[in-house]
Amino acid sequence: DIPIIFPAHPMTAKRIKEFHICVKNLIILKPLGYFDFLYLMQGARCIVTDSGGVLTEAAILRKPCFILRDRVEKKDVMTKSSCVIIGRDVQSLAERIRRAFETKTRFVKKRNTRFDEQASERIARVFCQK
Repeated sequence: DIPIIFPAHPMTAKRIKEFHICVKNLIILKPLGYFDFLYLMQGARCIVTDSGGVLTEAAILRKPCFILRDRVEKKDVMTKSSCVIIGRDVQSLAERIRRAFETKTRFVKKRNTRFDEQASERIARVFCQK
């Protein structure tokens, strides 16, 4: 009985209603602003997406992220994070979500050095040098 929170595009939400798609514990939200979405992701046990931006944020937050695409452009994010390409494999998605909920510790690989949390300091140095 775990809630599935889905900030849906208005057209997607309309189609869900139109086709009478019912999923137990599905909570459909209106699209969220950036910070509200990050807050929601931070509290998530795992993330399912087809968005390259969301998979990057999931990697930074060290969240298991299952990608509903066959390939991604951000290969460096994939190799050093807990993001996994699922494509259209529903069984694999279900199994990985089940494991994410059974695992008490975070499911992550080594932290990606690209996300060293020092970007603001580097940006400030550039501005201060001019």
